[in-house]
Amino acid sequence: MRDTKKNRIKGTIIRRKSKAIEPDFYRSTENERYLAKINEKKDYARLVYGICFLVLAAMEVLIALFVHDEWIRPYGGDIIIMFVIYTFIRMMIPHGFVSLPIIILLFACLAEALQYINIADKLGLGDVEFFNVLLGTVGDVKDIICYGVGCLILIIYEIIRAVYIGKSKP
Repeated sequence: MRDTKKNRIKGTIIRRKSKAIEPDFYRSTENERYLAKINEKKDYARLVYGICFLVLAAMEVLIALFVHDEWIRPYGGDIIIMFVIYTFIRMMIPHGFVSLPIIILLFACLAEALQYINIADKLGLGDVEFFNVLLGTVGDVKDIICYGVGCLILIIYEIIRAVYIGKSKP
């Protein structure tokens, strides 16, 4: 038998998922415990992200209703909305998907571009106040900069999470 990488790792946990080789290998007690710990960590992460989502969403609503200043509402709210979207998605996908902040930034830039072309009026919804608030009416480069700042903070968080939290084994 040749000494290939495949033959060297044959006796380890990293092997082909062939039920013909060893049908009960993936159902061993050790693997079941390992999977239970992973699922427990995911459930805990979902709970934490869910609580963060509710708190941040409540902050956004309170800012929209009661804060009428020159900085927090226009700029702080745009930064916080990035965190709201991030925590909402992380409730469903708690681990992995490291490029999530970039995808959220692209989504926010698309929404801002649609505001710039005044999509609410083009869809015939410009007369309804709810849709004007939901879709927005004015596209602004400052908003994109705020989204970028929020994205940068999320990228730093993802790096810290990958370096420190990612090293801990379940």
